[in-house]
Amino acid sequence: MKSRPHHSAPQEVELKLSLPGTDAAELAKRLAQLPALARRKPSRLSLSNIYFDTPDQALRQQGVALRLRRVGSEADPRWLQTLKTSSGERSALSQRGEWESPVAGPALDRAALAHTAWTGIDPDGRLFAALAPCFVTRFERTLWLVRRRDGSVVEVALDIGQVEANGKQAPICELELELKAGDSTALFALARQLGRGVALLPANRS
Repeated sequence: MKSRPHHSAPQEVELKLSLPGTDAAELAKRLAQLPALARRKPSRLSLSNIYFDTPDQALRQQGVALRLRRVGSEADPRWLQTLKTSSGERSALSQRGEWESPVAGPALDRAALAHTAWTGIDPDGRLFAALAPCFVTRFERTLWLVRRRDGSVVEVALDIGQVEANGKQAPICELELELKAGDSTALFALARQLGRGVALLPANRS
C-alpha cells in the first residue's frame, strides 16, 4: 500500500485477541480445525519487526508506532516501513491510521513519511533524528481469508513467536482479526465463532 496524505488516512480496523495456554503449536492446530477456518487454505509468513522510538518514548506516549518489517528470509528479504497512529481508545478493537511503504533495507526512510501523519507529529524533523530501535518481534504468521455471507471479508492472522528487548524475551501468541470489507460487527461475530473452540481473551496492548 502506498503512502497517502494524512487527510485521507488509510484505516486499519482490527480486533486483537490473546490465546492463553503454554502449548502454542497445539493451540494453532486446534484453531486450524475450527469450522470457520478448516475449509480455507492458510498462507504462512516469517516476519521480523524492528520498532523505533525516542529515549523518552515520545511515540508510545502519543499512541504512535513506527516499525520496519522484514518479510521473508534473511537471504531474500523485503522491507516495509509502517507508521500507525492511535484513535486514543484502549480496547481490543482498534481503528488506526496506517501508512505502509516499501524501503530499501533495515533503516528508516524519512522521505517515505512525507505524505503521512508524520508531518504533523514531527514537523521539524527533531523527533526523527532521535529515533532508535527499542524492541524486536519475530514470529511465524498463519493467515486465513474469511469471506462471510453478509459480504464482509476478514483476515485472520495467528502470530506465534517472541518479542526481544534489552537481552530479554517474552512469547507472542495472539490472533488478529482485520476487517478487509464490511462492518466491524463481522469481527465480533467471527471471534464468537472461534471462541467456541479455543479460549480467546481481548487484548488491548500492542
